[in-house]
Parts: sequence; C-alpha cells; structure tokens
Amino acid sequence: MKKGDGMFSDDCEKMIAVEREIKKVILGIDDVVEMVNMALFARAHTLLDGLPGVAKTALSLAIAKAVGGRMIRFQGRPDFKPGQFMNSVERNESGDAKLFDTMLLTHAGELTITLIDEITRLTPHAQAFWFDIMQEHRLVLARREILMPHNRILATKNKVTRGETWAIPQPELDRFMMNLEVGYPDEKAELRIIADESFDDVHVLINALQQVLDVDEMERIVDSIQPNVHISGHMVKYLYQVVQATRYPGTYGITLEGIQNIDALVDPEAGGAGISPRGAAKWRRIAKVAAFRRGSDHVSPDDALRVAPAVLAHRIFIDEKARIQGRNRGRIAKDLLEVILAKIDAPADAS
Repeated sequence: MKKGDGMFSDDCEKMIAVEREIKKVILGIDDVVEMVNMALFARAHTLLDGLPGVAKTALSLAIAKAVGGRMIRFQGRPDFKPGQFMNSVERNESGDAKLFDTMLLTHAGELTITLIDEITRLTPHAQAFWFDIMQEHRLVLARREILMPHNRILATKNKVTRGETWAIPQPELDRFMMNLEVGYPDEKAELRIIADESFDDVHVLINALQQVLDVDEMERIVDSIQPNVHISGHMVKYLYQVVQATRYPGTYGITLEGIQNIDALVDPEAGGAGISPRGAAKWRRIAKVAAFRRGSDHVSPDDALRVAPAVLAHRIFIDEKARIQGRNRGRIAKDLLEVILAKIDAPADAS
C-alpha cells in the first residue's frame, strides 16, 4: 500500500468510516473518538480519565461493533483477585459449583476491546495482571500461553471516586499509548441525549450500528501504516529535541512559574524522569497514524503536535515531592510539556 495506488485512500476511508460509525452514538466528544480510533489503528492501549456517565462503556461497545470484534468489561473492585479475571465459580446443570473460564480466556483470540472500568479501584497486584498483558498482547500461564493479538485495553479512571483507590504507578502509565480526558459533550449533543429516549439503552444504540470492516482487515491496515507513512529526518530531529527537553529542561531554557530548579523535577535520583526512548517511538507511531488519517503518507508537524499532549504528558515522571501552587504531578507534567512544545520550533519543511 502506498499513496496513489488506490488502496492507500481506500484504507484511509475505512479508518474514517469506523470513526463515523462510532460518532453515530458517541456524541459531542469528537476529539476523544478520533484519538481513540487512532490508538485502535496503532494497536495501542488507552487510559480514559473522566467523570461518570460520559459514554466510556458505550464507546468501547461501539468500537467493537464497528470492527466486527468482541468487547468484554471488568468493573474495578478492591476485592478483585487476578484469578477472577480468568475464572469464575458458577453452578452447572446439576447445581454443583464448578470453575469456568471467563470470556477473557474463551474468546481471547476474538477480543478487540477489554474495558477495565475504574482501574484505580483494583489493587496493585490486580493492576499488574493487566500491565503484563498490555505489554505482550498475550497471557502467559503456568502451562499455556493465551494469545490476544487484537486486544486493545481501554482503562478508565473516575474523577469522582476518592476512597479505595490505588494510583497507577508512574512507570506503568507508559503502557498506555494515550491518556485522554473525557469531558461532557457539547450543548447540541447533550440536548439530543436528554431528549432522545433511544439513548436510555446502550445495547439498542449499539445494535443499530453497522460493521464497517472485520478484525483481520483492520489488522492488515494497522500493519501497512507504519512502513508506508514516512517521517523525515527533520521531523525525527524535532521529536528528539522535544524528548530531550523533557529530560533536561534547563538546557533548553524551559522555565515554569514557581519552580526554581526545573531540572530537579525530572531528576531520576529524585524519582523523576523525562520521556523514554520507547515513549518517543510511540509518539512517532501515533503521529504516523494521524498523518494516515488525513490521507497523507508523510508526518507533518501538525500531526505530531495534535497527538503530543495525549501521548507524552503521562510519560513525564515528576518528582513525587513536587506540589506547586496546588498543582499535582500530572498537572505539572502537562504544564511542562506545554511550555516545551511552545519553545521548541517544529521544522518548517517536514519533507
């Protein structure tokens, strides 16, 4: 597949068609839909940070329906043990208690989306179960290996929940391609949701959607994007400079209000760190998908900048002692990245 051979534009249209189908039921948060769809075509995982009732479950179901896959959901609970993700005790036909495999094992090869709702209500041990799967797209047991080649994890954090929560360790946040804020829909969309009773039943909404492509076709497109969308040496240098500035902000003249020693924020000796080489590669990967989405076979500065906040901010690890003017570590990381992106000049010619 290359631009100009017909297949490039056809595949781009299929990606956009998936997005359009999802937007039929997920209203008023178009940017979130577009970003999650890009993560889907990057074969990546997404962390959604938002309030209750903003259609995170419906989004997961809609993605699976549009690509002909399967979606399963686990609700985060502090009493959940890793084994319960794989097995459950139920009564068989004779009424006896029996151990059954969950859908995670029985449908592993078909899974497109696994929704982990309120992941921060899972204990660190239960969270770690998913981090291993996210890294390898497989589950390794004592006597067998369960492949999950199509599975993308959508994990949610609930801003309202305060009790019984375990924060995701900063290094494990790197498992997620994107960390997206999910806010309220726009006025027009919310008025429609309030007025239209069809939005009362998510399954009725999802059943009305059409399958746009199948999972194998989706994966074929995923595999074709990276080798056929190009990034110039100028753009690679720009990505590198941004990443370097997150590690050594003082060297690049970066300043933040209220912070005297800015390099101390990301000092590994104090538990901080800038963006890793893996994080930089993830940025390149999703920037290529952004370019493909707009029908281009070359990454532009706009492609890289569009995805940068969602892809990079959660990969900047701020010294845990940093609390400046009411800003937590996540807020400081976002502020630091914003200043860096404004300071480092993107190439005028990305070819």
